[in-house]
Amino acid sequence: FSGKYDKTYFDKLALISETHVRVGLPSHYVNAAFSFVRQFLEKLLIRTDNTHALLSMHKIVDINLDILSLTYKQESRTKLLNEVSLLKRALKHDTIVPYVQPIYENKTDRVAYYECLMRIVDPETEAVESIYPMLSLSKQILIYPDLMHRMIEKSFEAFASNDFSFSVNLSYEDIADETFNRFLQLKLDALPKPQRVTFEILETDMIIDFDVVSRFIASIRAYGCEIAIDDFGTGYSNLETILKIKPDFIKIDGSLIRNIDHSEESLKLVKNIVNIAKDIGAATVAEFVHNKRVYDILQVLDVDYLQGFYLSEPFPVDNLAKP
Repeated sequence: FSGKYDKTYFDKLALISETHVRVGLPSHYVNAAFSFVRQFLEKLLIRTDNTHALLSMHKIVDINLDILSLTYKQESRTKLLNEVSLLKRALKHDTIVPYVQPIYENKTDRVAYYECLMRIVDPETEAVESIYPMLSLSKQILIYPDLMHRMIEKSFEAFASNDFSFSVNLSYEDIADETFNRFLQLKLDALPKPQRVTFEILETDMIIDFDVVSRFIASIRAYGCEIAIDDFGTGYSNLETILKIKPDFIKIDGSLIRNIDHSEESLKLVKNIVNIAKDIGAATVAEFVHNKRVYDILQVLDVDYLQGFYLSEPFPVDNLAKP
C-alpha cells in the first residue's frame, strides 16, 4: 500500500482478485491471506516498538480487505456467467469433443491404449477448454448428463473404426444413473470388440455406495471390459476396496508422480503402491510424467504404464492416425 488509493492501487487489487478467480481459489483464500498479513504486521510493529501504529494498521488492512473482497466477488460472478454461457453454447452447437492422451508401456515405449478426455470448443472463439474445472458447475445447472452422453457417443464412434484400446472416465453420478447405464450398454453392444474399453473410476466414488459400483463393474465385465481405479494413493486409499474390486489397473495419483523427483515421501508411497499392485495382479499407471527425471525414476520402479506431457500431450481424437 503506497499510502494513496489511486488508480494504480485499484488496478493491483483487481489483478490479485482476477488471478485468484482464474486459478479457481475459493474466496476464503483472500481472508486467509489478509489474516497472515495482519499477524505479520502486528508482530513487526510490536517488535520495533511501534505499537502506536497498530490501530492505523488494522484500519488500513480492513479497508483493503473490504475493497479486494468486493472486487473478488465481481470477478467471480463474471467468471461464473462466462462458464455457464460457454457450457450452454457448447451443448447447443454440439462442440463437446474427445481428446486422447496415449498411455505407454514402460518396457517397450509403445502405446498401450488412449485415455479419452472431454474438451469443449468455444463456438465463438474456437478456443479449446478442459471440462474438468467446470464439472461441478455442469452438475449444478443440470447439463452434466448431456455432456457425458455426447462424450461417450463420440468416443465410441471414433474408436469403432479402428482396433485401438481406449479408456473413459466415469463418475459415481454416471454409474448410479440407470438411464446412463442403459445407454452405455447399447454403445457397448454396438462397439466392435468392446473388451478394448477400460473404465476409469475415482477411488473416492467407491466410498459413496460400494454396492452400486460393484453391480456396475459386474455388468461391464460381462463385455470383457477392464477397470482402472483412478487417482489412487492420496486421501481415501482403501486396500479393502481394492481387494474387493480386483481392478485391472491402478492409476497412481498425479500429485505423487509430480513430486517423485524431489520428495522422498512420494517416492516411498509410489514404491509401496507398485508392490501392492503386483501382489494383487493389477498393473500400475503413472500419470503426470512431466520430465525426464520423473520418467527415469519410474523406469527404475518398474511401473507398468506411463502417461504425461513429457511423453505426449492430449490431442483431438480425429488425429488418432497421426499423433
